[in-house]
Amino acid sequence: MCKRCGLVLEHPSSTRTPNGTNRHGTSTLTKHLRTATWASITRFLQDAKYNKLISYRFTQEAWEEKLLTFLTVSRLPFRLIEHPEFHYLIQIAQCAPSIPKIPSAKTIRYRLQTTVKERHQSILRKLPNHTKISIALNYWTSPFSQAFMAITGYFIDKDWQYREVLLGFQPLSGTHSGENLSAILLDVLMQYQIQDRVLAITTDNASNNNTLVNTLQQSLSDATTIIRVPCLAHIIQLSLNELLGQMKAGPTNEITKIPNAKTKKRDITRTLNKVRNLAVYINASPQRRDAFSKLQTEAIKLVPLQDVKTRWNSTFLMLRRVKRLRSIFDPFCIEYDRTDLVLDADEWRQIDYLLWITQPFFDFTLELSKTKDATTYHVFRIYNKLFEHLERSMGQLARKKVPWKKTMRKALEAAREKLASYYKQTDTIQGDLYAIGTMLAPVNKFQFFVTNDWDDQWRDQYRQSFKKALSPYQERLCS
Repeated sequence: MCKRCGLVLEHPSSTRTPNGTNRHGTSTLTKHLRTATWASITRFLQDAKYNKLISYRFTQEAWEEKLLTFLTVSRLPFRLIEHPEFHYLIQIAQCAPSIPKIPSAKTIRYRLQTTVKERHQSILRKLPNHTKISIALNYWTSPFSQAFMAITGYFIDKDWQYREVLLGFQPLSGTHSGENLSAILLDVLMQYQIQDRVLAITTDNASNNNTLVNTLQQSLSDATTIIRVPCLAHIIQLSLNELLGQMKAGPTNEITKIPNAKTKKRDITRTLNKVRNLAVYINASPQRRDAFSKLQTEAIKLVPLQDVKTRWNSTFLMLRRVKRLRSIFDPFCIEYDRTDLVLDADEWRQIDYLLWITQPFFDFTLELSKTKDATTYHVFRIYNKLFEHLERSMGQLARKKVPWKKTMRKALEAAREKLASYYKQTDTIQGDLYAIGTMLAPVNKFQFFVTNDWDDQWRDQYRQSFKKALSPYQERLCS
């Protein structure tokens, strides 16, 4: 039987050739496929399905059963049924004069590729003439250890609307040297013919990104100058890592390994080891998780978290969760005879200090990460706020004699030095980009620099840089 049209064919072994021998194989099916056109087969299938549906008696129960089958067989989330796009898809199908033809997976894949390219081109057509585009690079590794580089472009269109477009999500192979990454980025920029219109590239602070920008600069015309902008959120995390590292309080690893909590020194490391030990001990057993949840009176049940190296602010989030669950730990540890994990008053005081010190790092990282608006004008403000916080914290710990408080003060000094090393680099950004962005923001204007934090030398320099940056636009408006 032909699987495409359902026609029952004569088996080759039952036919005989003129010389009296039996024919075997697929010759009958081959002949049928030559004579039956694809159009007739497709039409036959559509007619058969349509006739079958015409005789089908619709009921709500049968409809929901088919929806359930569709979700479970396809392993789709139940919330898909409530999605507006799914409802719209059904409405479009109802408007068709006949049953719509369902394309193949290959066709849909091709349609996705062409649609993405068309929409990218549509967005880039909104890039005004004589206007630059900025690039942000982000590196990501899949669960299957395949590395990718995401290339995002963003600009302001002629209607002063912020535009963002994913130019590429390129797989990486070989060494991630600056030269190799630069070649991949250049190929994508040339594909969209914007290689000479790049204003700045935002990257993290890995050394290979310096090589990337320098190599890319050498590949472009002399009229194009690219500014490398270090990611401020990443800088904040580097300063925080320095703070925690000096106290030996940073995350130990990413696996649920119980850290050593046997040391008798009453330092911050021991306290954090006990907190991590608690998180691992409770989460390692479903029974212990249930017992911990039953001790909570609130409707939403929580469990402690364990920090990991690669997750930003994870130590702060771990301590914040512990603080919220403070009243639950003692009865839980008593119930399971784990009094060695009970936190005393001095250890809770250490947690309070750590939360107070790390809170601004969390707040500013979150502020920068969650917004899609321009953030250049935030740079000086965030630096100033972090410096003020670190200096105020060091002042409050200056006369403390307790060993762990002295350790904390040294860690604050190290964090400030790390932050200052990156803050100095803002002076080397070509054209004083940060200062111009600050002055263009309506909430700041030039008044931002009319404070005691800035002397006349910087004010005069920023004013001249601002005028220089605006002159090309003024000339185009006057012409």
